[in-house]
Amino acid sequence: MSVETLTLDGKHEVLAVTEKITTGPPAFVETGHQLPARLTPSVQESVASAVTALLDALGHRWGPAHTEFRIREDGTPVLIETQTRFGGDQIWQMVELVTGVRLAAATAAAMLGTEETVRVPPRARAAAIRCFAYENTVVHRLGDLEAARALPGVVTVRVTASEGQKLGRLEGSGSRQGYVLALGDDVEEAVERAEAAHRAAGFVVDG
Repeated sequence: MSVETLTLDGKHEVLAVTEKITTGPPAFVETGHQLPARLTPSVQESVASAVTALLDALGHRWGPAHTEFRIREDGTPVLIETQTRFGGDQIWQMVELVTGVRLAAATAAAMLGTEETVRVPPRARAAAIRCFAYENTVVHRLGDLEAARALPGVVTVRVTASEGQKLGRLEGSGSRQGYVLALGDDVEEAVERAEAAHRAAGFVVDG
């Protein structure tokens, strides 16, 4: 999981917690994201406390941060790493769509002391991404991308593969072949919509 925060003049705001899907060992390539994470209030509070304490210890004062962690069986968070930047894989976009907080604009406006509008009405309560992550195969045909884009809640369908392309091992995020991003009234609906778009735009491959 990861925690998406915004810090303005040393004050940290937890905007969202993101669940992740990976390929597992050894590469742990991320193949999906969804937010808000389905955590109990007590775990959510523990995560927020741990992350804000970490950012305080680092002296982080301005801008977004993306902090990754795992949850132990007893519900306590284990911090893995933090980066004082936007979350990658369009997580920043998911945050903006669900919270209405424009991360870059909010940071710049606060630092400059301007009155620019940096919060807009959220587009939805939840968002989900599913990546195209085929490996060691050949792309014979792409799915119906326009049909996928027309499905309810779908924001983006991006495919970087082409017909006839040979795909190697899935070794990192750069090995993936695009993604779909969808919104919903809750995480379950966002995931359902993202997976429907993923199926519609999926590839015909060997095997």
